[in-house]
Amino acid sequence: MIKMDYHVMAGTKSGNIVTYTVAFHIPVPDAENAVGVNYRTIIATYMNTESAVPDISEAEQEKLDTGELYEDVISLQTHIDGSGYLTMLEDWYNGRVALISAEFADCFKFSGLAADF
Repeated sequence: MIKMDYHVMAGTKSGNIVTYTVAFHIPVPDAENAVGVNYRTIIATYMNTESAVPDISEAEQEKLDTGELYEDVISLQTHIDGSGYLTMLEDWYNGRVALISAEFADCFKFSGLAADF
């Protein structure tokens, strides 16, 4: 089982529904793409790694900066009583980890490829 790493931020209310902004911190595999560039290097070099989490620790920000973690920010809704929210949050986290991990291979396949003729 994967270690959960998420941050629930401010919520907004509309009727009986509360929408929360959530940052999922997803582990990035220490693996190389089709052209031999590590996924973590791609994230650290080509992506904005600044966290949306206002009170993030320096240690966790460092993991984002080095590409060890990838931040995925989404909005999740729940009923005002919050019933089932933690289960839903964990299900979403696991689903996003699986989806985004699979997308690394497609989206970063040729990232870092360079030629100088």
